[in-house]
Order: sequence, then structure tokens, then C-alpha cells
Amino acid sequence: MSAADAVAIRGPSVGARLAGLGSVFGKTIRDSRRAVLAIGIIAGLLPLAVASTLATQFPTEAERLKLAQEMAALPAIFLGLLGEPLRVETMPGFISWRTLNFMPIFIGIWSAMALSGTIAGETGRGSLEILAAAPVRRWWLATAKASAHVLGLAIAMTIAAVLTVLGTVLLGTVEGDQARLVDSLSEFAWIAVGAVFAGSIAFAVGSVASRGVAAGTGVVILIAVYVVNGFAASVPFFQSIEFLSIFDWTAGHRPLAGVYDWAPVGVVAVVDVALLAAGVGLFVARDIGVGGLGGPALASGTWSTRGAALRSFAERLPAALPFGLGIGAYGFFIAVSADGFAKLLDDLPQFADLIAAFFPGFDLRTAAGVLELLFVSFGALLLGLGAAAIAHGWGADERDGRLEVILSAPISRVGLAVRSGVGTYLAVMTMAAVMAAPIAIGTIARGDDPGGPIVGFIVLGVYATALAGIGLAVGGLLSPRWPGIVVGLYVIGSFLLEVIGTPLKLPDTILDLSLARHLGRPMVGDYDEVGLALFAVLILGGLALCAVGFRRRDLRA
Repeated sequence: MSAADAVAIRGPSVGARLAGLGSVFGKTIRDSRRAVLAIGIIAGLLPLAVASTLATQFPTEAERLKLAQEMAALPAIFLGLLGEPLRVETMPGFISWRTLNFMPIFIGIWSAMALSGTIAGETGRGSLEILAAAPVRRWWLATAKASAHVLGLAIAMTIAAVLTVLGTVLLGTVEGDQARLVDSLSEFAWIAVGAVFAGSIAFAVGSVASRGVAAGTGVVILIAVYVVNGFAASVPFFQSIEFLSIFDWTAGHRPLAGVYDWAPVGVVAVVDVALLAAGVGLFVARDIGVGGLGGPALASGTWSTRGAALRSFAERLPAALPFGLGIGAYGFFIAVSADGFAKLLDDLPQFADLIAAFFPGFDLRTAAGVLELLFVSFGALLLGLGAAAIAHGWGADERDGRLEVILSAPISRVGLAVRSGVGTYLAVMTMAAVMAAPIAIGTIARGDDPGGPIVGFIVLGVYATALAGIGLAVGGLLSPRWPGIVVGLYVIGSFLLEVIGTPLKLPDTILDLSLARHLGRPMVGDYDEVGLALFAVLILGGLALCAVGFRRRDLRA
């Protein structure tokens, strides 16, 4: 090559790098663009749904003031989970209190899933060695991937903040309902920082462990600090460790309610940066040729090599166990708080009458009744997101380019699809069983019969397996990239439909599109037989459609 030719060679432009050419940072942004857009829109739709409900049910200033008085009189167990009701007579304040206080949980689960795969995911599919062989330093490779996720999350939260402001402007009915953009951006900045807390933990753990272990660790710790803060008012032990919760640190930062406290948000951001830096350091120090911890340990021995079903089950297990443990810990403390809830009902008869009007026919002085009231709706949402993550793992062989090697063995496409699907179902049911165990222990510790709640958790497990069946059908018929995305969007969309649809009295034909509507009240023995039949159809039908689609379509990455 002549000197003139060498001079003529140019690297990719800045625009090309941002588009994903010649830059790890740009490629990561490009690969996650659909997820970023989806998260931003979904995070913005939930405040819109709450704003619509508030405007419809409480359109006048007098009704808002009465609502604010009632919310301020809620028992400590509710205020612990929802936060202090600041300026809830205005639409921005109500959105902040009712919706955004626990949004870091939803966004944090996505952040943990995404950042757990930046290192552990590359290791699992064997592409890390190729990336490391490029003329890119290890520390920059890891830093670029983490930075791209943080930027993507910032873009998603900006979209959500703008949608929130538009919703209050369009739907506001009294003075003070229109939110300021600076307030909305400030509140969603805290949500981003709180979500990255889970993601940064997953990133650090993922530098030395499998993706399932890393994501599960991030999710479990995030739910744990939320539970500690939420139940500190009713569980004496939590009062002594509440200072460890990031939700306690930042309880005074509610910009949409007119309250700012940037210092603790900055402290959480520093913790996030430190955890991300630790992940980079661990990645630089590790031996790339050594697989991550966690996955092999769970699949040690020969049991996981005895067929495609057990292999699929073993590979999904590292994600199923932490998800189940985290959700179960949340339910455990709800179960053991039944005594405190019963005392509240005795001390506040008006509150007891109000609860009985909305939940007639079962005893709210039992662990089963409190679980039905405080756990099932949120627990089903978290369980659905866990099922989405597990279902997404079904297509890992195809996405990572290993499927051609697997199919060279004496096994048909249909046989592989069915057996790996069964293994996925087993992992989902294991997640539900792990979730049920600590809650059953909490019920027994409270002195109640755990039989009813255990059957209720079986129903929840069947529900989660039906969601996984939807994911398998999507993966078999369309692409291995879509199972987790479709199921996750469906679960969150169903939750939004419940939030906005019931108060607006939408037709049952629309509300019944949510599978969660067909759970009945499983903790107290009120089962929906039609719903259970529907779950069974989705489980069997999803597996059949997965096999048919997988046999007929071309393989893809």
C-alpha cells in the first residue's frame, strides 16, 4: 500500500459511530434503540393512565381536597409502601405519589436485565474473546457498554417526562394540575438513578458470574431495599436498618410535588458510578477464558445433560431462583404484617368498613386476606416480568449461533422446541415455588393455615407459565428476539389497563384481555375456573405453536 493510499484511509465519522459502525458505544446504543423507545413510552403511559383516572373520578377542587384528606389518613403500612402523600390534591403530586414512587422497581428490572448481559451475555455466547481481540482496551469496552446503557436510560426517562407533562396539560381540570417540565425531568432523573442502582449491581456481578445470577442479584437487592423502606413503619427490625435503603435516602425528593432534595439522589448516583467502576475493574482483572460463576454450579453433575428439557431448565434456573426469592421476600413481610393490619382494622373501624366494601367476603385479619389485598396484584406483575425474562432465554441458542451445532445431533426441530419449552415451563414453575416458600413460612409464623395461600401460589405459577407459553409461541413463530419483549410489554400493558380501565368502567371485553383479570382471588380460595382453563390452553397451545413455527421457519440470529 502506498503512502497516499494509507493517508486516504479514514475511520468512521462521528455520525457513523453513533449509528453503530466502528464504535462499541454506538453499536450498543443502536442495538438497544427499540427497548429504549419502548421503556420511555411505557413509563410515560402509566402517569397518563393515572392522570386520566384522577381527572375523571375527581374533577373538582373540592373532591381533590377530600381525596387528599383521605389519603393522609391511610395507615402506616400503606404510606410506607406508597410514600408520604404530598400535594396529592394536584395532578402532578398525585402522579408522583401513586405512580412514580415505585417506578424504579419496573425500570430497575429492565436495567438489571440489560446490564447483566453486557459482560456475562457476551461470555455466555462466546463472543467476548472476539471483542477483546479487537484493538479496543478492555476497560474501554466495558465502560462504553455501561455508558451506552446509562445514556439510553436517560433518553427513555426524558421521553417519559415529556409524556407526563403533556398528560397533565391535556387532562388537568383544576389549578395546579399542569406540571412543569423541569419538575418532571427532575423526578424522572431520580427514577433513572434508582433504576441504575439495580443495573450497576448486575453489571458488577455479571463481570464474574453468569447473566442469570447477575440479573437476579440486582433485582433481589432492589426489591429488598424497597421492602425495607416500605415496611419500616410496621416491622421494628426494618426500622433499625432503614438507613440502608436508597428509597429512604431519597424520600424527600419529589419534584412533581414541589419538593426537591438533590443531595441523597447524588449519593445514590455516586454509588451507581462506584458499582459500575467495580464492574469494569473486575472485567479487566478476570480471565476471559473462564466462564462466569453461577450457571455451571447450578448445572453441575450430569443431570442437566440428560436431554434438551433438563438442559433448558438448568440454563433458565439461574434467572428463576433470584426472581422467585426477591418476590417471595416481598410477600413474606406482607404475610407477617397481618397482625399489624388486623390491629389497624380494630383501631380504625371506618377504614375497616371502607376496605370491606371493596373486598367483601373474606377475612382481612388473616395472612391470606392481607396477601390478597396487598400482594397479588403487584406480585403478579413482578412474576409476569420474571416469566418474560425466562421465556426470553428460550431463544438463546438461536440468538447466540449455537443452534446449528445442537441440531446436528439426532434430534428433530419439533423435538428440540417441545423439550426446551418444557424446560422453560419447569423454570417458571420453580420461580413460583421459590416465591411461595418464604410466604408460606411467614403465614405459618403468623399462626395461620398456609394451605390456602399455597394453592393460591400454584394458581399464580400457572398464570406465569401461561405467559411463558405466549413467549414460546412468539419465539417459535416469529423470532428468538421477541419472546421476552412481547411478554414484558403485554404484562405491563395489562397492568396499565387495570389501572386506567377499572376506574373508567371500560367494557369487560376490553378489561378481560388482561390474563391477571382471570386469577380470581386465589389467596382466599376464590378461583376462576374459566381463567384456569384459559391458562391451560395457553400453556399447551403456546408449546404447540412454538413447535410448528420452529419447524417451518428459517433459523435466524
